Amino acid sequence: MKSVRGKLATIAIGGMIFGWVLSGCGRAINSASTMSCERLNIVDDSGKTVISLSADSDGGEIVIFDKADNRVVSLDVDERGGSVTAYGKDGKLAGIGFTENGGMVAAYGEGGKSWAAIAIGEYGGHVAAYGIDGKSKALLAIDEHGGLVNVFGDRGKSRAGLSIDEHGGRVAAYGKDQKSVAGLAIDEHGGLVDVFGKGGKSKVGLSINEHGGYVDAIGKDGKLKTWLGVGKHGGRVAAYGKNLSMSLLGVIEHGGYAQVIGKDGESAAWLDILSKGGERRARVGVSGNDGKTMASLGTDANGGLFRAYGTGGTDRLQLGFNRGKLGYMGEVSSWRWDRIRSEWQKQSNLR
Repeated sequence: MKSVRGKLATIAIGGMIFGWVLSGCGRAINSASTMSCERLNIVDDSGKTVISLSADSDGGEIVIFDKADNRVVSLDVDERGGSVTAYGKDGKLAGIGFTENGGMVAAYGEGGKSWAAIAIGEYGGHVAAYGIDGKSKALLAIDEHGGLVNVFGDRGKSRAGLSIDEHGGRVAAYGKDQKSVAGLAIDEHGGLVDVFGKGGKSKVGLSINEHGGYVDAIGKDGKLKTWLGVGKHGGRVAAYGKNLSMSLLGVIEHGGYAQVIGKDGESAAWLDILSKGGERRARVGVSGNDGKTMASLGTDANGGLFRAYGTGGTDRLQLGFNRGKLGYMGEVSSWRWDRIRSEWQKQSNLR
């Protein structure tokens, strides 16, 4: 160090031998205490550069080297900002940087791949940790809309996350295939919980909003299997089988219904009941695979009605009871109906 100081003193006092220490000086010395140049190298006794100072039209840099000519510390500045960096062995380093929009503090592991950083910018900031594969492993971020926390697995794929913004928030956990997931979300209208199975097709869900809510289950074939919902005017339970078969049970503000539909989507059996104002009624029906009603039975405050239909849904038989009177209409192929018809003709209007 004495040799270095001696060289600098000689430069400052004599000015005649400054080229011995300066490299690339672009301008002459202005006075005995001022030097102007584009690059200054300070060397040790063996002539190796220990400190390097350089500048150009964009900015400047100061670098300190070790005995093996490796960088130990550097400080640089340009038109965008500046940084200070400390270098370790095997590519390890730590740095502080800033720009016109913010700044960052970062530390890098062996090989410069795994690293951690704290950064702040114009719209917010984040804290991140990266693995040896160079992919982010954990992230905490915030901006003007909200924030998030993410944890990543192999190959940088998200495995768990939490986020929030001006509309609400969400929590999610992902499986290795990125398709199986469990999620919880809420916004200004309500919330939901979803759990997906392997492959992302099967699912169980729960949702609620200002109008009501529902629970559903989806099978591994991606099709809806069961559904239970409630709304402003009532609710419904549904179970779905293969093809188009299904079972329904529902209730509304004035009554309810039950229905079973066959695998062809046409044949069905159903029951409904209604109570509104002074009206009271109940009906039971069975339909064939052509979708036409084949038989029905209904009742209300005035009486009841039974109907049987033939192919195509045309009336074949109708029996009624209205305010104490019996009625009959249709074709008869059974002796029993003949007897009934004869008896009814005696005491009721024939229609």
